[in-house]
Amino acid sequence: MRNLKDKSYIVMSQIDLNEYIESLEKEFDELSQEIEALENKENKSNGEKRRLNEKKNLVKSREKRLNEAITHRDKYGGLIDLSVGMYYYNNNEMVYLYSGSYPEHSQYLGTNFVTWEMIKKAKELELERFNMFGITGNFHEGASDYGVFKFKQGYNAYIEELPGTFTKVFKPIVLNAQKLIDKVRK
Repeated sequence: MRNLKDKSYIVMSQIDLNEYIESLEKEFDELSQEIEALENKENKSNGEKRRLNEKKNLVKSREKRLNEAITHRDKYGGLIDLSVGMYYYNNNEMVYLYSGSYPEHSQYLGTNFVTWEMIKKAKELELERFNMFGITGNFHEGASDYGVFKFKQGYNAYIEELPGTFTKVFKPIVLNAQKLIDKVRK
């Protein structure tokens, strides 16, 4: 961070479960009222019958989300951390270095939110590219990093093969000392 100075970002996403639960309850109530109005209507058209089924499915989905959110709030508290990521930029691109998230909170899409915010930041900085780094080139469903590939594909990413990674050594004395320590440990 000291070396990258003002060209780096560490971004964290959180969710306020109390606020989220409140919004889900409101959606649930609105959908329930719409369902009741459609159910009370006589001589429903085919479109209205279809909308009624769609609304009922939405209610089930919202109910499931609501129950999960309440369970999470009871277990983790009202405000929970979802994910964190580190990014830096140079003259032409924003680089997604790494991130971490809690799998038990993946349904809240914290990593997606952080990534999207940084894509918007790259646009604001008028950078040409957003480099998401780190896929192996093995794109079949059995690959160990297939989930990472699918995540990045969700941003309509263009896959460009680059010449690999390299290490920029800022303090060679420290690096050499670490190599010596590693050699002694073996």
